[in-house]
Amino acid sequence: MMRAWRRMSEGIRSMLGRQDPRAGVRAALDELHGIKPSERRLPEIDDALKLSPSELYASKTGPELRKLANYAYHGVGTDKNLSLATGLWSAGAMKGDLECTYSVGQALLQGVGIAEEVYGGPNESAAEEVFEEILKQVPHGWSMFSLATILTKRHSDVKTDEDRRGLARALTLYRRAAEQGVAPACLNVSNMHMLGIGTEVNTELGMQWLVKAAKAGDPIAQVQLATRLSRGEDVGKDEGKAFRLFERAAQTGRPTSLFNVGVAYLAGQGVEADEQKAVQYFKEAAETGFMPAKVNLALMHERGQGVPQDFDKALSLLQEVADAGYEEDVRETLQNVRMRRDQAMGGMTNPVNMGQLGGGAPPPSSDAGAAAASAAGGVAGAPPVSSTTQEGAGLLFESKPADPRAAAMADTLEVHLDAGANPEAAQRLLQEANQLTSMRRDEVVRWIEKRAKEEGIAIKAVGIVPAGKPGSAAAAPGSAGAGGDGGDERR
Repeated sequence: MMRAWRRMSEGIRSMLGRQDPRAGVRAALDELHGIKPSERRLPEIDDALKLSPSELYASKTGPELRKLANYAYHGVGTDKNLSLATGLWSAGAMKGDLECTYSVGQALLQGVGIAEEVYGGPNESAAEEVFEEILKQVPHGWSMFSLATILTKRHSDVKTDEDRRGLARALTLYRRAAEQGVAPACLNVSNMHMLGIGTEVNTELGMQWLVKAAKAGDPIAQVQLATRLSRGEDVGKDEGKAFRLFERAAQTGRPTSLFNVGVAYLAGQGVEADEQKAVQYFKEAAETGFMPAKVNLALMHERGQGVPQDFDKALSLLQEVADAGYEEDVRETLQNVRMRRDQAMGGMTNPVNMGQLGGGAPPPSSDAGAAAASAAGGVAGAPPVSSTTQEGAGLLFESKPADPRAAAMADTLEVHLDAGANPEAAQRLLQEANQLTSMRRDEVVRWIEKRAKEEGIAIKAVGIVPAGKPGSAAAAPGSAGAGGDGGDERR
């Protein structure tokens, strides 16, 4: 039966029905002439604007249409246009370009561009059909990964034999994707062995796959392995190796990884202590809007650690954290910093009042166990404020798809926990949540709610951060992985 999604991908050879393969994309190609070019013009865009839609389709190869689609998606040489991008990917798919076909599948899975216009949102079944069709033709790694992700979400309840078969197939697909060089597939194989999803629990084998994922350059795997190395969990403790992995992951610009390196430099864990470098990494992470880094940076300005002492800068940073929704978390810290500023300026000289400050605000987070982010499967185990319970500890869970094309079109799930007097239990909860890459978001939230209730940990907030917010991924469909033109590795 002809599916609605074929209006945008009807040219996929095995799915061509009785319709004209050009009809489904002609309207999208017409848009090319209505696009206002940006200042960054490219020859390819100029040449395309000189052609009619039919001439464009006839004269361009699949890879050339893919390149134009990527430009339209990214807004390179033209204004960003998701409808045009998905239309051009569909045109490329009609010409047999499997990367275009894959991008059509991702657009369906994420519900963007023409897919949004057709369905009003994602269509998992249609996306699954696209990925299955690709795999009938070639062993396409990212299609294996995407199909495995659909299967793990669908069968995560494990109530029937069909669920068990679905998860077993997902594990096989992840392994095959790993063989095709898809680094996050190695991480998912690791997670499934660690938790016994689609197979028996096998921690040793899970660790082997985690090491493979880290060596393949997956930044989430690097952080997860580094966290285990820093604590000696299921592997020999090695702070030096942990630091090197944190540093490699930080090169991707992930705020949690930058934060981890800053913590290591501040505490001298696996590297010689260097407060100035700690400030540098906290600043980079803070510039993405990562709140734990802003708090640590504020406290270092307050104390003059690695930077000249500057109470006003410290208060400004803390106020930014408060204004971002963490007013309760930093209220006491703000009060303490104001009091110490007044003391330094001679505004408070009563020794009794000064004695009442006790230890004052805690030093910047430097405990590798509590403060370092252990981001596996998109989970950041770093607190949104200070990691010490004296100031009111908190923890942040965040989750995005691993595939760059999917991540570019997806929002981020965030769950904020109040660690209270039991930060170790909260850290354990997030370490377990790290492994839940196969669950749907609503299932992850329910799982966290259940475990938090059991541990007596309060959930402060649950929210969705829109795609493209500072600090989130920003790759595009068809632009990475095997054969894409955009060229980034993943997130």
